[in-house]
Formats: sequence, structure tokens, C-alpha cells
Amino acid sequence: MLASGLAACGAQPGVCSTRDDPQLRADGGGFACVQADQCPLPSNTLYCPNDVLDQAKACVRCAVSVCVTSVPEACP
Repeated sequence: MLASGLAACGAQPGVCSTRDDPQLRADGGGFACVQADQCPLPSNTLYCPNDVLDQAKACVRCAVSVCVTSVPEACP
């Protein structure tokens, strides 16, 4: 898991960081991608707009050629 800090302007209130959970195939390998729309899209999840990580809800993106679900984490 990768963590990205969101100390920037425009971050959603109460969202301090984002955790990237890799999307895994049944065999345990990751899904390769160049763009987010090549990644599987779980129900109730959207593609991250322009790879912006300050979303209030989980979204799917392509990070370093691998599909991940970016999950916002609340501030302590």
C-alpha cells in the first residue's frame, strides 16, 4: 500500500491522506494499465478525475502502470 499526503489546498474537509489499494486479479497479480479507464471499476466507485487524490470517496486510478483504488483516510 502506498500513502499520499494531502497537505495541499483544495483537499476535502476531514481527508488527510489517501491510501492506494492495488486491484488484484484472481491469481494475485495486479491489473496493468496506462489510463484509469483500463482498470476494473468496482460497484459504487468512480474513476479518479485527472488523478486528483483529494476526493471524499474512493476512486480508481492508474498509478505507475498498475490499477489502484485510492481510499481517502480521515484526519485523526
